[in-house]
Amino acid sequence: MVDSGAPKLLPRDEAGESFRQFRSEALRALATRDTAFLYGMLAPEIRNSFGGDDSIAGFRRLWKTDEPDSDVWTALIRVLTMGGQQPSDSQFTAPYVYAFWPDSM
Repeated sequence: MVDSGAPKLLPRDEAGESFRQFRSEALRALATRDTAFLYGMLAPEIRNSFGGDDSIAGFRRLWKTDEPDSDVWTALIRVLTMGGQQPSDSQFTAPYVYAFWPDSM
């Protein structure tokens, strides 16, 4: 393989201890498709799209969480396991490819 010289965005996870504990709990809940936990961790004012599907009810409609083959479970597990940045105790930006994307690109 030839190195193209293109910049590399290597995985990073800057989660603090408190968020790491929450993430472990969330991953267990997501693996068992615990909808009560899922809805409990969503902000009531969640923004789901550019089309006005805001709110937890909109999230449920958009992701079809009542259907057994909903993609929400694998999508959230993937995002939470990809690391990210925690600029404050109340914020975590994930996945790392979004959190650390260079401004120059």
